Amino acid sequence: KGATNIGRLHEILKQTMMIRRLKKDVMPELPPKQRQAIIFEITNRAEYKMAETDLILYLKETKGYAHAVRASFAETIVKMGVLRRLATEGKMKATLEWIDDFLERGEKLVLFCEHRSVIDTVMEKYGDIAVKIDGRDSQKQRQYAWSEQFQKNPNIKLFIGNKAAQEGI
Repeated sequence: KGATNIGRLHEILKQTMMIRRLKKDVMPELPPKQRQAIIFEITNRAEYKMAETDLILYLKETKGYAHAVRASFAETIVKMGVLRRLATEGKMKATLEWIDDFLERGEKLVLFCEHRSVIDTVMEKYGDIAVKIDGRDSQKQRQYAWSEQFQKNPNIKLFIGNKAAQEGI
């Protein structure tokens, strides 16, 4: 039914157990966070439109009959995932070119990805100057990648993470 005294609860938690540290207080040398939306044209538009128009037919032709039958039970959810994956694949070349251009400036780049395949593709290309954090890494590996490698190693120019890494750092 909802809480009636959220403000008071927040104050009690702040006074007794919650700790909030601001980036400017902990690491003042870091520049302000920058977010940028970059629009890329999709290169596999025909494949995307086919999947968008008739997902079950698309899956039957590309993955087989059994896959299409399974997908038909949850068509809307599957359709959204397939369309996101196809859009990602269709923008990968432009994304890698953009990363190349950015890294040529000599700055470090933090990149968050939604799909493991994207993380793997980017790591494959930039593995010698990049670190990654995703669900396959242990807590120790994550700490090492972010704190020791990306932050302290001047040769590591690219950090690649998933949604969980985004929340964690």
